[in-house]
Amino acid sequence: MATKRTDLFNYLETEGKAVWGVGVPIQRLNGLPLDKYSVFSSVEKLDEYIAGNFAYPGQLVAVVNDSSTIAYIITADGQKQALASSDSAITWEAIASD
Repeated sequence: MATKRTDLFNYLETEGKAVWGVGVPIQRLNGLPLDKYSVFSSVEKLDEYIAGNFAYPGQLVAVVNDSSTIAYIITADGQKQALASSDSAITWEAIASD
């Protein structure tokens, strides 16, 4: 199951401090994603990923199929929430923060 918000920040405050940073600059060398877990070919494959151990709150992911692209964010409780799709315009609204 996806990492929950509290688990993510607890890890970053303890063990994760040593592995949070990247010691070398990253440069894109081709048209592929830097993170292999950021683009999926179907919603089912995204759901399988979320059910595993690598998804984390705040992660931006996309499903790209033959006819559309949908952007999602992984929520604090480990679920996916659609942000926008190639079939609809992005609409931003003000929300209260925690």
